[in-house]
Amino acid sequence: MFARRASWDLEPSDFARRALARRARGDLIDLTLSNPPAAGLSAASAALAQLLPALADHPRVRSYEPDPRGDPDARGAIAALHARSGARLSADDVLLCAGTSEGYAQLFRVLADPGDALHVPTPGYPLFEHLAELEGLEVRRYALAPPQAAGSARWRIDLDGLARSLDSRSRALLLIHPHNPTGSCVDPEDLAALRALALRRGLALISDEVFLDPAAANSALSALCGAGDGALHFALSGASKQLALPQLKIAWIAAAGPEGLRREA
Repeated sequence: MFARRASWDLEPSDFARRALARRARGDLIDLTLSNPPAAGLSAASAALAQLLPALADHPRVRSYEPDPRGDPDARGAIAALHARSGARLSADDVLLCAGTSEGYAQLFRVLADPGDALHVPTPGYPLFEHLAELEGLEVRRYALAPPQAAGSARWRIDLDGLARSLDSRSRALLLIHPHNPTGSCVDPEDLAALRALALRRGLALISDEVFLDPAAANSALSALCGAGDGALHFALSGASKQLALPQLKIAWIAAAGPEGLRREA
């Protein structure tokens, strides 16, 4: 009686069962732990607790003036944060959402129809397949090659393989910057090639930048913000990673590229 697009195999793998058993016995050290409170990093939570009473007393909280894109002051503050990296964003270029997963779902619905294709890096975070399948999209993987030179930390994109995988159903290229799980940022030459490829083929770029300071000079979004040409580019980030508060599910989509396409999106 349920949709086929959500008919995933939810049985835990043998590895997951063994890890769960060891965790229950208390003899598992999880080096992949990324939850600050679970790791004993509680300073951010304490700061949030101090701020909440003042927030509850703020005049804006006692009124209801909804905006479908999110609170204008909050969007303006996010635009100003990105501006520290050189990005020319305005509040109109920012949309608030309840976590980046919701942001992905919104973008997938705006950019693609069921049956269209989304291109994602591999190795990669498995969340994107689930989100894409819920929107009826096909996921196509493009390869990342591990660092070749001694002392290099860059994983490089197989640009030729990616180009060969594109066809009339391709709608968007997804990049993770810095990447999860490798920790590598997209090489500047690869980013330039992706932008040129997206512009030539009429594709959108989506960059997941949740692990990057929006004020960082190497933001994948910053070079295009405010530009009247180039590919349509969306960057996702959120307060949970920036403030080490995973319980604070406020995220945003920032848009760059041609003004007409940004406004329509």
